[in-house]
Amino acid sequence: MMISIFKKEKTLFALTMVLNVLFAGVSVGAAFVLQNILDAVTQGNWSLFRTMLLVVPAYIALVALVMFLERLCSKKLVMRTLRGIRRNLFNGILTRDTESYQAVNTADYISALTNDVKTLEENA
Repeated sequence: MMISIFKKEKTLFALTMVLNVLFAGVSVGAAFVLQNILDAVTQGNWSLFRTMLLVVPAYIALVALVMFLERLCSKKLVMRTLRGIRRNLFNGILTRDTESYQAVNTADYISALTNDVKTLEENA
């Protein structure tokens, strides 16, 4: 069930994974930027320091953009996946025959559609 939902969203899933890796890379890159700033100050290399003052705003913008895109794709993937889970649950309930439907308490159906899916959403 879950695999079929992820197969439908494989492009978004792949984009989210690429953005996760990219965000990790730019996060590590921030350490190098800070290292260059500290090295410039401790060594008295003011030309490097001025260069880094120009690089830092651009790097912050890059980090913010990657973070925004990663979070956007991640949330969209979670919402589409949850929508698919709810759709599959609902279709499963509707396609049951009357006897098997009545054998289960309706509270269990409501719980599956609301509480259980909400738990999945919070943990995702």
